[in-house]
Amino acid sequence: MADIGDIKASYDALDELWIRSLKNMFGDGVLLDITGARYNGDYNVPYLDAQRNKQKYVLKQIKFKKKDRILDIGSGWGPMLKVIKNEGGKAAGITLSPAQVKYCKQNKLDAFLLDWKEIDSKKENKQIDSIFNKPFNSIISIGAFEHFCSVEEMKEGKQEKIYRDFFKTASKLLDSKGMLYLQTMTWGGRGVPDLEKDIDSSAQLHSLKRIYGQWKAYFPGSWLPNNEEQIVAAAKPYFDLTRSEDGRLDYVETARVWIEAINAPGGCKKRLSWLKFLGKGLIRPELIARYKSVREDAFSRGFAYDMIGHRRLTFKKKK
Repeated sequence: MADIGDIKASYDALDELWIRSLKNMFGDGVLLDITGARYNGDYNVPYLDAQRNKQKYVLKQIKFKKKDRILDIGSGWGPMLKVIKNEGGKAAGITLSPAQVKYCKQNKLDAFLLDWKEIDSKKENKQIDSIFNKPFNSIISIGAFEHFCSVEEMKEGKQEKIYRDFFKTASKLLDSKGMLYLQTMTWGGRGVPDLEKDIDSSAQLHSLKRIYGQWKAYFPGSWLPNNEEQIVAAAKPYFDLTRSEDGRLDYVETARVWIEAINAPGGCKKRLSWLKFLGKGLIRPELIARYKSVREDAFSRGFAYDMIGHRRLTFKKKK
């Protein structure tokens, strides 16, 4: 699994730049939702509306009601924590990003620096135990599942076990009627790339090999699920799949907006954010690789070329 160092490389180092870019484009009150929006086939829908559509869709899928207790695994900058709180629910989030925990707490959202694998072992912490001392009505996980298996774990044949353990843990945390909403990237219709033959960040610009290489650089420590079938098979002992939706094309448009925001001028504060990010790259070369992947539009190209897939999956706990 991607560890705290990997997640810090993926998210924390870009935190000021992401925040500044999105606030410049959409205003200071924007929810920092850095996951795929839901356009539902209509790409004339404004970006913020598409993100709201995704948030409403998630609440509908988990059959959300006021006062429900919701756990967000991989809660990011807290967009769903805030939505659930505003709708009268009680939400707690866990993430491996210190910057995200800090941001959530500054906005009076309950987020904790915690790995889902360590929930049981951390219950001696009174603050943690106060969250996990009774079942949740639902669990959501949006854009985190793709980080649960590392390249090394995949090579060691541990991928299916990691996914089964996740669903087993989720089942234990839910009440008897609990719902689980999972939104994740997968490898796309082109299949799972060969680690030795298909991935090369030094290959020709915009070639498939280079795009795969840029993706690997963008998400250090992570290996994507093969496909929906692999995920559903891992869930089968604990959950029934009730709905599946393909979000790949929605992510093409989502990523386009992000790149537009990153590349847009933003005055002195944004230039300072860029300089801070590049300064961090002097001591962490992997950040420069991530910078190149953003600049080369590898993110949206991966989805557009069906190299990367995207699934919205709704599960119901087995009785």
